[in-house]
This record gives sequence, C-alpha cells and structure tokens, in this order.
Amino acid sequence: MSALVGSGVGPGSVGLPAKGIPGQFIQEQLETALQGLRGPRRWLEESALLSKVQELSRQTTCANWDGERGEPIGPQQWEEVRRLVFWALRSLPTVPSPFVSACGDGTAHIQWTTPGGDRGVIEVGSGSSNWSFIPMSDEAEDEVVWLEDPAQGLSKVQNLFRLG
Repeated sequence: MSALVGSGVGPGSVGLPAKGIPGQFIQEQLETALQGLRGPRRWLEESALLSKVQELSRQTTCANWDGERGEPIGPQQWEEVRRLVFWALRSLPTVPSPFVSACGDGTAHIQWTTPGGDRGVIEVGSGSSNWSFIPMSDEAEDEVVWLEDPAQGLSKVQNLFRLG
C-alpha cells in the first residue's frame, strides 16, 4: 500500500494516500467511519432502553397498573431487567436491541426478534425466570426453559442469532 501523507491529527482525521486513492483504502476508511457511527447509535439505543425500563418500573409498582387487574412488578425484577439489557447491549453488539415490556401477570419481558421473524423472550418473574423461543416457521418447535439465573438467557440470545 502506498505511504500515507498527512498528520491524521484529531478525531476522525485520516491520512491521504501519496498517489491516487486505491479502492481498498476507501473501503477501509468507510468501514472505519461506519464503525464509529455504530458506537454512538448503540449508546443512544442503550440510553433510550434503560430510560424505558426506568419508566416501566415506575408505572407497574401497584396492583391494577394496567387498568385490567395487572399484578405489580417489583423493583428487583426491573433491576434484573436493567442488568440484562445492559449486559446484552454491551456483550452482544451485533444483536439488535431488545423490546422491553410489562405483562399483566406480574412479569417483565425482554424480547429479541431475528431478521427471519423468530423471537426469543426472557421473562423475569418474581422468584423465577423463563426463556421462550417462538419460531416463525412451523418447522421448528416452541421452547420454554426455566432459568436458574435470568443471565442464562443471554446464551440463548446468542444461539438465537447463531453467535455461539
């Protein structure tokens, strides 16, 4: 590769090739720039998701929180959800952000959906947690697994996205 000219001083600065601009150089610089954009976007996703968890925690502390006799969801459950979301976003950067929701049965759900439509859900209850796999096609079987620790669900998320 040709020598680079320029100081490359400052964030986002790149040196220029001494002769012409080879396609590989452009591709490398574009990939580097896109990697830089993914970081802030993921941070914004993390911030928004953790804010949503905090808001759901406030909204679901009392019985009948949903107007349909919803069971309260305790602060320790939401703390577990916050911890799992944080770990998932940090340790699985290529996996899409999950959808977090409250359920009237007193559980909090963290759901991931693959590009093919398969869904995986960590259900955080008071004293117990489950992993559910809901396939898009009829060829695969639904799966429900009791988790000793909700963090075990993160390995299931890795498998869902075929990372492990």
